[in-house]
Amino acid sequence: ATAIGSSAAGNPAAPHSGFGSAPRRNGRGVTTQTGCAACESGSLVPVGEVPGYVEGLDYAIGECDFCGSQTPLTNHPIPEGLYESIYLNAARLHGYSRYVSHAHVVERSRYPLSFLATKEPAYWAVRSILHERRRAGRGTRVLEVGSGLGYTTAALRKFGYDATGVDVSSRATSEATRRFGAWYRTGDARDPETFGEAYDVVVGLELIEHLESPSEFVTQLLALLAPDGELVISTPNRDQYRSDNVWATDLPPVHLHWFSEQGMLSLCPTGAQSELFDFTAYNRRFGKRFGLKTRLGPSRPFLDESLSLTDPIQEATLPTWSERFRHHPATYLLAVGAHRTKDAARAFRDFYWPEKRRPDVDQRRTPTIVTRYS
Repeated sequence: ATAIGSSAAGNPAAPHSGFGSAPRRNGRGVTTQTGCAACESGSLVPVGEVPGYVEGLDYAIGECDFCGSQTPLTNHPIPEGLYESIYLNAARLHGYSRYVSHAHVVERSRYPLSFLATKEPAYWAVRSILHERRRAGRGTRVLEVGSGLGYTTAALRKFGYDATGVDVSSRATSEATRRFGAWYRTGDARDPETFGEAYDVVVGLELIEHLESPSEFVTQLLALLAPDGELVISTPNRDQYRSDNVWATDLPPVHLHWFSEQGMLSLCPTGAQSELFDFTAYNRRFGKRFGLKTRLGPSRPFLDESLSLTDPIQEATLPTWSERFRHHPATYLLAVGAHRTKDAARAFRDFYWPEKRRPDVDQRRTPTIVTRYS
């Protein structure tokens, strides 16, 4: 893990060193009085409208004219039971079925952390940060906030880390305990009466974009850290998309923010520091070579007014025979050899196709931002 972008503590207007977008001035001429929840330095400019995750709810979207993060301008009440419905239908719901598949693999794999690291950038970053701390002789006691299905905590435990998962849903923690072990707690990690211990690493994956007060969330989680501890937060990356994209992430009110890199750095409170994780090693090994994305976001609701699925997909199933073969202990060395061969082929390709010929490609960036706060 390398510090490639940083923000001065308590100064959201500090320049963003390293990669990432410079503060954007929209130029559309229409401003609002609503401030940005990320940098708190800019105003939200209307850029378009999107349907809600639940049928019948539409949202106007505003973009910060300083950091480029997007937030809904429309404030609909969150339907009661929304997240319970998502949890119950996760196996047949776009964007969530992959988590069910990940849990199946982690439950059966001998090397689940390696599997997760190949699947999504956030897991690669968490593994890299913990390996870095272990090699340096620093503490690695982990708290995963918003543990959900519980497979990330279980994968860390199988690799030898002292990991605990916490979730506000008693249904989620009881199911994770039944499936993986007694490593989960029900409650709000921000409640000092519930969590008085200090942790070396606090992890929040794909969580902060769901919260109304992200800066307060970061400040409260930093209070859980031991000296020399780190807070690791991941979220979808606004800067991976062209500036004219509007809300290419989960529809509100499931996601309430689409953060830019500068916006995530600006969440750092006074007295702390933040930096972006460098994904160069990930992109060279597993990632695709692509420039700025132009894909539009979802165009229709996923739940109807009764919170039932409007467009169910095929239910997530057990891993395929090829996945079971790949992660079986007897074939692990063969899988490692195949990865090394692929790495060598990519290195050979890079020799003839240097990245300087692709100015729209930044190997340090992925569609996921991972920010380290300390």
